[in-house]
Amino acid sequence: MAESAPPPVQPDHARGDHGDHTWRHVLRGRRLRGAIIATIGCAIVSFGVAALLTTIFEHKQEAKNPYVRLVEVDESTTDPAP
Repeated sequence: MAESAPPPVQPDHARGDHGDHTWRHVLRGRRLRGAIIATIGCAIVSFGVAALLTTIFEHKQEAKNPYVRLVEVDESTTDPAP
C-alpha cells in the first residue's frame, strides 16, 4: 500500500480562524473610538460656545456704563481755585 500524503497546511487566515481579531471586533473598536472622539469634540465646541456667550454678556454689561470712577469727585477737586 502506498501512503497518502497529508493535506497541505493552510495559513490561519485561509481557514477562517482569526482568533480574537475578527472584523466585528475591529469595527466595534473603531465605532467606540469614533464615539469617544465625537463626544470630546462636542464637549470642546460646547465649552467654546459657552465662553463666547459669557464674553458677549460681559461686554454688554460693561457697555451700559461706559465711565469708570477712579476717585470720588466733588467741588473742591474739580475747581482747585475757588
